[in-house]
Amino acid sequence: MIRNFPKHPKLVFAFSMSYLLFIHFYRWMILTSYYLDITGPMMVAVQKITTVAFSLHDGRVKKKEELSELQEREAITELPSLSEYISYVFNFQTALTGPVNFYSDYIAFIDGVHVVRTKEGKVPRKFVVKSVSLFT
Repeated sequence: MIRNFPKHPKLVFAFSMSYLLFIHFYRWMILTSYYLDITGPMMVAVQKITTVAFSLHDGRVKKKEELSELQEREAITELPSLSEYISYVFNFQTALTGPVNFYSDYIAFIDGVHVVRTKEGKVPRKFVVKSVSLFT
C-alpha cells in the first residue's frame, strides 16, 4: 500500500483506519463470546504504518523548505526493504502496547548510530556503570 501511494499518505491512513474500524465493529457486533482481542496491537500497527507513510511522503515528495525541523529529521528518502519494514512494525518492544517511535529512530538504533560519541570517538559509558564504579 505504501509503495503504491507514496504521494498520498492520507490514503494509507484511511485504509488502515478503515480496516481497524472494521475489526472493532466485527468484535462488537458479530462475536458474542470472548475471543482474543487483537485490536490493541492493531492500533499500534496503524500508527506505525501511518508514520512511515507520512515520513516517506516528507522525504520523497516535499521540498526541504516546506518541512519543519522534526519532519526534516524524521523524513525517509528511500523505500525500506520488506524485512526492515516488517521488523519495524512488529518490533517486540513496541508491537503490543507501544509507544510508537519513528522509523528513522528505529533504524538508527538497529544500525547502532543512535549513540552520540565522544570527541575521542568512544561510546560514552552508561550512567549505571559510572555510578557503580563510584562505589567500587
